[in-house]
Amino acid sequence: RLWHWLHATCFAGLLATGLSMHYADAGFLPIPFRIAVLTHNALGVAAASLWLLFAVAMALSGQGRHYRPRGGRRPLYLQLRHYAYGMFRGEPPPFPFDLEHKFNPVQRFAYFIVMYALMPLSIASGIALLFPLLAPLHVGKHPGLWPVAMAHLAAGYLMSLFLVFHLYLATTGTSVGALYREMVTGVRISDPPPPR
Repeated sequence: RLWHWLHATCFAGLLATGLSMHYADAGFLPIPFRIAVLTHNALGVAAASLWLLFAVAMALSGQGRHYRPRGGRRPLYLQLRHYAYGMFRGEPPPFPFDLEHKFNPVQRFAYFIVMYALMPLSIASGIALLFPLLAPLHVGKHPGLWPVAMAHLAAGYLMSLFLVFHLYLATTGTSVGALYREMVTGVRISDPPPPR
């Protein structure tokens, strides 16, 4: 939980400072540009360190198995159907939580993409932007930093989209705040107690 909240704090700061820098020409400057750059760089280093800690912990503990998509398209379809339709009709989730199945198929797929594709892309492109001599001189017909910056921007936008869905789906527990309470306390209350 501590890792999750630290990473979430870094991401919120990266989002605010990144938007401030990206839209500075449009007059959107909630954070002064120089402060946004310095803060974005510091938070980027912190987020990269937290991601490295995550990657090592998942590899050493075997918990990385929870992030690997499995079962093909059918489980994804069933879970997406539940999110789009079933949960509004009071249907039980097709893949209830247990210790062996920490995430449902949609969560596994989304977390895998975010943690094992978008985060490494964001970190690698961020390092190249922080140390421009590491970037290639040219990529195709473009100067090397342009595609690096576009990759960094794309990763940021896609992770922001993930954040929107993540925050929304966190309201779909037994009550609007139940899953958020679990994230704070670490006590699972979302599932009804088993029958006696």
